[in-house]
Amino acid sequence: MRWPAEYERQQAVLLSWPHQHGVWGADLARVQETFTALCLALPARLQRIIVCYDRGQEKQLWEQLRGHGVPPEVLSLYVCPSDDVWVRDYGPLSCLAREQGLLLNFRFDGWGGRYPADRDDQLSRTLHGLGAFGPRRMRRNEQVLEGGGVETDGQGTVISSRSYLQRSMPDHSLAAIRQWFQHHLGCHRLLLVEDVCLHGDDSDGHVDMLVRFASPQLLLYSSCDDPEHPDYPALRSLAGQLRAWRRADGARYRLQAVPVPPWRADDAAARNYVNFLISNDCVLMPCYDCPSADALAQRRVQSCFPGRRVAGIPCTALIRHGGGVHCVTLPLFAAQSQSGSGS
Repeated sequence: MRWPAEYERQQAVLLSWPHQHGVWGADLARVQETFTALCLALPARLQRIIVCYDRGQEKQLWEQLRGHGVPPEVLSLYVCPSDDVWVRDYGPLSCLAREQGLLLNFRFDGWGGRYPADRDDQLSRTLHGLGAFGPRRMRRNEQVLEGGGVETDGQGTVISSRSYLQRSMPDHSLAAIRQWFQHHLGCHRLLLVEDVCLHGDDSDGHVDMLVRFASPQLLLYSSCDDPEHPDYPALRSLAGQLRAWRRADGARYRLQAVPVPPWRADDAAARNYVNFLISNDCVLMPCYDCPSADALAQRRVQSCFPGRRVAGIPCTALIRHGGGVHCVTLPLFAAQSQSGSGS
């Protein structure tokens, strides 16, 4: 069993389109614009598997995306009602078993019962039955595991946070958690972020807001230089922890700080730039109508991915409801996945 890193070659990306039955209110149109921008910015030949709430939305999206120039051959639309758009946390984890594609369908409980989750928990199974994932096998696992709470380098190391694992695996000791990752995902090293939860975070410390792999040697992380920012102490602690981490060979990780934008009290989650999606030849990064902060973040991220195009995706409306680009996308990897890591 091997869980590939996000910077490895992908065949498809899964999206669950926002709909009027959700909690978006007046933000619905702007959030849908964010999803359209995502679809347009993805690599040209990458398959877009899109979950639609009903036939009406399916028809509308088909016409809309083709009208924007998305080729019909990369569009796969499926009607499957969902509770919400955060497919990273309830969609299937794409792994390789003997270099053959395998989807791991973990239980999703709405982040510890905070939000409705019944339809989202069933979505992967329904899509698999509809043929959305092609010939890939799917295996159900009743353990809760959210994709935003874990990050891998594709070489056996997984990053998570103690606070998140205490919520998702409350009956497991740390030793048992390490064994669980080894057995189910082939990850033999666990690096833990300790006591770093950002303001507004109801995920209990998902690491996709904190630290990401650009390659097996290089980490990007959210940083803050403003003592007045409410997350300044937490992000200072994060930076100190990362400086103490070691790779499997004992060497230090190379680190790239990506400063968070100015604080906005009306956001449901802390704005950050590491909640990006790496997808083949591009990196899609959230931006927030903060020209100087957005531009600085894009330069920092681009420096870690010299062979890829870094594109900003407007996420001001999306973050008001709790997430960013990484939270609403889920890659599916090709069999015999090949590394395309940053430098």
